[in-house]
Amino acid sequence: MKRSLMLAPMLAVVVGASSMPPLVPLFDTTGGPTGGRVGVISVDIAPGGGSTGTELVSGETMTAHFGVPNGWTPIAETSGLPSNNRGFGRPDGNANFVIAANGENGGETGGVFRTQNFLSPPTSPGTWVELTSGLPVKKPNKNYRAAAVESVANPMIAHVGHVEHGVYSTANGGNTWTQTLPNVSVRALAVDPTNGQIAFAATSAGTYRTANGGGAWTSVDPGPATVDVEIDPTSPSTVYAVRSTTVRFSTNGGASWGSSPPPGTGYDLRAITRPHPLSPNWLYVCGAATAAGPAGTLDGDGVIYQATWTGPLPPGGPPWSANLATYGTPVYQAPGPFPRHNPFIAVSFEGANPGWLLVGLDGGGFYWSSNALTVSPPPTFSEANTKSPLAPPTDTPLIGTEIRELAAQPVSVLTPTKLFAGGDSRTLWFRDPNPPGPLPAWQENWKEPRIVPMLPAGSGGWGWHAITSVAFDERATPDRVYVGDGIRVQYTTDDGMTWILLGQTFGGEVTEIAVAPEIAGGQPNATLLVATTVGVYRSTDGGSTFSAPTGPPNVVNFTFDRNYTAAANHSVFAAVEGAAGGFFRSLDPSDGATWSGAMNTGLPANPGLTIIGHKGGQTLFAGSGKGNLEGVFISDNQGANWRITTPLGGTLARVFGLVVATVGPNEVVFASTRGGVVRSQDDGATWTGYGGLVNSRCGPLRLAFFDGSVKLLVGTEGHGVEAGIVN
Repeated sequence: MKRSLMLAPMLAVVVGASSMPPLVPLFDTTGGPTGGRVGVISVDIAPGGGSTGTELVSGETMTAHFGVPNGWTPIAETSGLPSNNRGFGRPDGNANFVIAANGENGGETGGVFRTQNFLSPPTSPGTWVELTSGLPVKKPNKNYRAAAVESVANPMIAHVGHVEHGVYSTANGGNTWTQTLPNVSVRALAVDPTNGQIAFAATSAGTYRTANGGGAWTSVDPGPATVDVEIDPTSPSTVYAVRSTTVRFSTNGGASWGSSPPPGTGYDLRAITRPHPLSPNWLYVCGAATAAGPAGTLDGDGVIYQATWTGPLPPGGPPWSANLATYGTPVYQAPGPFPRHNPFIAVSFEGANPGWLLVGLDGGGFYWSSNALTVSPPPTFSEANTKSPLAPPTDTPLIGTEIRELAAQPVSVLTPTKLFAGGDSRTLWFRDPNPPGPLPAWQENWKEPRIVPMLPAGSGGWGWHAITSVAFDERATPDRVYVGDGIRVQYTTDDGMTWILLGQTFGGEVTEIAVAPEIAGGQPNATLLVATTVGVYRSTDGGSTFSAPTGPPNVVNFTFDRNYTAAANHSVFAAVEGAAGGFFRSLDPSDGATWSGAMNTGLPANPGLTIIGHKGGQTLFAGSGKGNLEGVFISDNQGANWRITTPLGGTLARVFGLVVATVGPNEVVFASTRGGVVRSQDDGATWTGYGGLVNSRCGPLRLAFFDGSVKLLVGTEGHGVEAGIVN
């Protein structure tokens, strides 16, 4: 069972008077084109090798940015261009005319947009208008993925590629469109820069060619899907087309084709560079490693191959190198290695300088190299947030990642905390307050991602499970961090540099992990609870052995009694999703050895709780995220009876995080929802918005002490971690 956002348990801390400043990004979100970790879908370069090259960068659900010599500028939606652009087309030598193929609104509905005054003046994104005449009626999940415009001699001829309806062409600059190639899914388009009547389309049925501006298309290389196509601007009869396992090439304008696969196997190719006019005998092709990928890769890692030659193209096609992507372990490294499990899906040379190569990652940000025209040593890459390769990036790795889990050391200690964040594709990030050695200021003390390794051969495989839970055990020596990812649990004692897989085979998917808190008088070992789809497993020896599963299946959140002591209460509370969901508790002195049945008195039928938390004493809060049962419920007797609070902000909302802070004389409850963060200072009688995260998809909440203050941390689905000082 996967959840869209994992939940963090409630914590409490006593701080000063109530003054709640707005939440601010924990990481800089203004410095770069991708926000650091947004999936980059399209990279387009102003071709022609002029004195200035202007990049256009966009990604799924993100605002497009364009690069000028001094940095990156977002194309605000107020200009008329929505986010989520999948492709750009512009004529050679005319940077002011641009067609955008758009996925719009998270990819649900696509559109086509045009500007005729892009970069006029040089720092303007232009005024964009939507083009509709002759294009298909918009439908959910039916969007555009490619665009191409004829040469500067006649910019009125253009083509756009649709995910379902093929190619649409225009002869009047986009005022009206005609379907010219039906019944295929189009991934890429390329127009001959010397003869705009000639164009190629990469489609689900292979490669097509038109010689009359889209009047008719001919299948010139049928077969498996083609995902990218490019034309050599210095020799337009040379065409490159990418399939998943090979690069197809033609030296006679598509009349015949050969194959040029990179060495070895285990890759899924996605994109190829357009040959640069100043260095036409250099190419890069990129994609993703598969299960049996090149040496040093894991399934889903990015791969990139380089080809260079002298003279005419060799008969066998581009001579590809081995995979050049690296995933180094020096944690603080600039230029740094690529993140794991992020396929490369876009690659292009920078317009004015062929030595600058740009690579877009699916979910992994935007990187570039300033020494792409080297073979030995191979090119080095760094995260790109300014156009100059000499300037360090200004944002950090977490922006744009869907944050699935947060875990922080207890804030009551009031010592600087490490903060871990788990996300999709088994990536674990952490913030180290005392990093070894000097840190560049721009890295915000966040280390490169730590990757939970693949399971040993024959153990069933790890698959593509996201990290579903992260939990500290500070009683262990050294501290342990447990990570649940799908069917197994691993732990690290060195901040993710190495991992140890627990020997226990759980009978179902891991949905939550919790470690009992430290108690006065001390226990030699912390109780470790592992929730699965078949029940709760319990260990008292750090995970070496586990009891048989007891209690409810599908626990998505545990929390312990805040009055937890050695002599008294060992209460553990659980929120359970699913048809048999609701509130469960364990009052056993042995931390979860026995469990009650569902205690849902006062809750709606099948409440499907998503979060449970303890305010202290008898008071509990519970969050529900099931259909029209959304909201926060409260119990004054440890869950024996429940009542719903006033709807959050006046409306029902799915609740994914709860946290309590003692602020001056008040107990303040924070709740995160799909519509932002709200707070209540009167036990749910009234709720008000907090932090300015209106209409944001928010999930786990934590209180943590770092940078000299107690902060409320909010994990979000689209823009990393935000933090607000609680004082």
